[in-house]
Amino acid sequence: MSRNVVTLLLGALCLSSSCLPADGSRLLNVPPLTFDGVDGRSHTLTDYVGRERFVLLAFFASWSRSSLAALEQLERLRQTYRKDVAVLAIAIDSAETVAGLPSYLASAKLSFPVVLDRESRAVALYNARRSVPMVHIFDRHGRIIHSQEVRSRAQRFRLGQILAEAVGRVDQVDQVDQVDQGDRAKRAPSTQPTKTKPR
Repeated sequence: MSRNVVTLLLGALCLSSSCLPADGSRLLNVPPLTFDGVDGRSHTLTDYVGRERFVLLAFFASWSRSSLAALEQLERLRQTYRKDVAVLAIAIDSAETVAGLPSYLASAKLSFPVVLDRESRAVALYNARRSVPMVHIFDRHGRIIHSQEVRSRAQRFRLGQILAEAVGRVDQVDQVDQVDQGDRAKRAPSTQPTKTKPR
């Protein structure tokens, strides 16, 4: 039986009941998927989900123009709710584009792990339509409480709003959105007319 089939069967079992890690804590709906990180380390989904924190599981790709803005917002959310939220970003780049990931991520200055889903195991379970950027919010017990695409500023604001309500920090929503607007303004091309020097 292939590794992919075994993983999918494990995922089906987890989705229909629960997965119990070695330490005895109860995780719901979380298969033990392991990924290679862009940082050279190995990362396992169950090291993040169900560890008494909310988790943002994000799918992105370097060829997606809106993915970078989504990743930057995830960084802001992590910094805002540092004690309550963890982030794991999964790149679904192909072999042809994965080599460009480090330079693509350099400008974002992310503090959370970015991993590669080389065998599309996470995609098969959590993002069958291969939508990017796409985010799931897991609660403290490992249950998915919200899922959405985050291609536009309105969608990013909605994600921040849902997370703030879940964490119990609704006072932080506007602050995160204001930073998002500032970042967009920095990236936007200047519309001011070019001044010409007199001859």
